[in-house]
Amino acid sequence: MSPKNIRPAAGDGAPAGGHDLSDAQNLSKRSRLSDAPNLSRQSRPSDATNPSELSGPSNAPNLSERSGLACRRPSAKGGRLSERPVLVAEIGGNHGGDPCLAEAMIEAAASAGVSAVKFQAYQVETFLHPDCPYYEELANEELSFEDISRLVTLARKMGLAAGLTVFDMDGLALAESSGADFVKISSGDLTYERLLLAAAKSSKRLIISTGASFEEEVEAALRLVASPFAMLQCASLYPAPPQSANLAVMAKWLAAKLPAGLSDHCLGLEASVAAMRLGAVMIERHMTIDRSLPGGDNSISSLPEDFALLREAAELGPFSPSELEMARSEPFWGNPRKEPQPGEEPDRIRRVAVAARDLSPGETAAPPNIAYLRPPSPPPLKPLRPNGRQNALLRDRARKWSVILENDLGQVEAI
Repeated sequence: MSPKNIRPAAGDGAPAGGHDLSDAQNLSKRSRLSDAPNLSRQSRPSDATNPSELSGPSNAPNLSERSGLACRRPSAKGGRLSERPVLVAEIGGNHGGDPCLAEAMIEAAASAGVSAVKFQAYQVETFLHPDCPYYEELANEELSFEDISRLVTLARKMGLAAGLTVFDMDGLALAESSGADFVKISSGDLTYERLLLAAAKSSKRLIISTGASFEEEVEAALRLVASPFAMLQCASLYPAPPQSANLAVMAKWLAAKLPAGLSDHCLGLEASVAAMRLGAVMIERHMTIDRSLPGGDNSISSLPEDFALLREAAELGPFSPSELEMARSEPFWGNPRKEPQPGEEPDRIRRVAVAARDLSPGETAAPPNIAYLRPPSPPPLKPLRPNGRQNALLRDRARKWSVILENDLGQVEAI
């Protein structure tokens, strides 16, 4: 599929050739951190670093102070969601639209010891422009809401928490009716205020992914959703190079008392292990049972045995001060300033207003006349966004599926 960095939700990867399990027990051939005693089971809690030391340089911006928020850690309620970290196997579209294959992936995830599985609940026509280059692929990977509801039930019967990435009000309603344990807002919808507010008002724990975003956008989301279950540092790249993981951002959020975690798209396990040892409340990675399966993100996804290794690594405990210094020298550390990484394209995944039918001058640029969809390519001019001018009148005609620009709007409709 092209391009991979604009799939509908955060995903994660693992090397196409698989992990050598004996090597992965100590990660000795993959990271200098293995030279320290932190990867033995002899790490002692007394060696742990004070959380305030995790945020990097003292002049790093403190998100909670800047936005005036008092965010809390998640409560201990919710079965497997009380585990620390919550280890999420993102099945995403790796099932290729086959609910039987999705069931097999749930069973494999349960055997690997994950805390939760997650699916993407969408109707492709409600969030993608029909000219998107990956429209047909995602349409083929779409599961019916009835199938998703059955998969949620299966996962919970197997002792797992079940979550859904949702893209609209119908997805949120499905999360409620199916008994899903949590919902996730994808990186592309971080700035979609209507969906964020609706998700925050639902009965479900809320996970927010932050790929391809700026710090100011994260702060704005937190002003709407003061207490998410987890804010996930993420790079919307598939796969993501280690230097894009930017764990310094997650560490800064943890120091600011935000319940932060990592949606890890890197091919190796190092960033996930380091995130756990920094105190991540959640680690999310894409999972498959066969990297040769077509479609989805199968070729870059983690196998069940990789998740089993991560579950073991969760017992290692916090970094000692010397280990933390080593971690800060690793490629995955980055810097504490939240901003899009090279290769991320926010304008490809942020929704724009498009004409839902042929529109005439003087008609209102608001639903149902328009729909907010992800564009087929970055708009060359400033488009109308979901949070932009409301109920303005069109100056000119707009053909169905054309992107509505701010310059296309005239006066606001009289109420």
